[in-house]
Amino acid sequence: MKKPKWYAKALYIGFALALAIGLTPLVAVAGMSTIAITGPDYAKEGETCTFTAITVPAADQDSYVWEVDGVTQVGEITPTLVYAFPPGSAWGPHTVEVTATWGSVVQTARHDIEIGDGLIPQQEYNVIGSYATFAVPDVYEGHVKCWSFQPSFYLGSSWSVMAGGQPVCPDEVGPGLSDNSVTVLGTGWGELMIYAQTYEFTTDPGGVFYPATTLDAIKKWGKIDTTWLTADGETQVWWNENDKQFEGEANITETVIGRFITDGGEEWTHVAQGADVEWWIMDATAPVHDLPSGVPASELVPAIEAMQAAHPSRLVGFGDCAVKYT
Repeated sequence: MKKPKWYAKALYIGFALALAIGLTPLVAVAGMSTIAITGPDYAKEGETCTFTAITVPAADQDSYVWEVDGVTQVGEITPTLVYAFPPGSAWGPHTVEVTATWGSVVQTARHDIEIGDGLIPQQEYNVIGSYATFAVPDVYEGHVKCWSFQPSFYLGSSWSVMAGGQPVCPDEVGPGLSDNSVTVLGTGWGELMIYAQTYEFTTDPGGVFYPATTLDAIKKWGKIDTTWLTADGETQVWWNENDKQFEGEANITETVIGRFITDGGEEWTHVAQGADVEWWIMDATAPVHDLPSGVPASELVPAIEAMQAAHPSRLVGFGDCAVKYT
């Protein structure tokens, strides 16, 4: 059977409707234009942190070298570093650096992180509509007195406790009876400070005394600012004439950038730590709604943009995906 003309060479538009819900882990994009490190800005000593080197556009690096406070992390040669600042780490600023090499190109990036004493995680960035769970460090389990919460001016009442977080201060129920964690949901733009007051106690065994204290964390909910859609490596899709369907694999990565706001009204962008993403692949030369077959991408793109207007609470991102036939 003779293939229709548009099978000879086609341009596909891959686009995602990023919903502001969920906690789907974010996969960072790799590349060779500019390099940066994403990761927490604040963590408790002993907390395991993940740092990822991201670059745009995509490319395969030859090697990575990670350093923490100037000390090379032996064996860490991937774009992701998983590191726990050990107990006894000095409170205050610390640095994480990565050097990426591909061919004759060498680029470095630095990320600053502050180590303190608080809930785990110490802070989290995500999109509006997402959940987040914060817990006391293991040594404080069973010694929580009560919980309290302080939303920012912009967040207001657009948040709720979904699980845990009891009792709420000033109430208390006694050692071993309070929740050791809390799960919160944000439906607005802003920040939420979370506090867990603890009793004084002495570990058994060990005999280490811990005075009464307040452990804190901050949750940031942001609007989706931009998305990066990148084909990772070579994308292969082909037409199976016998089955009358496309086969193959298109590995496309999306990085979601959120826009966050402080209590003082300052806005900035940061990689969001999660978003549910739904994908569709469309043939740019096939009919779309009332558009005729063979419509060029220059006309299809406005049609996709119209979807954004139809879904103002969501974000539609799209990009070209090269397709090869065998």
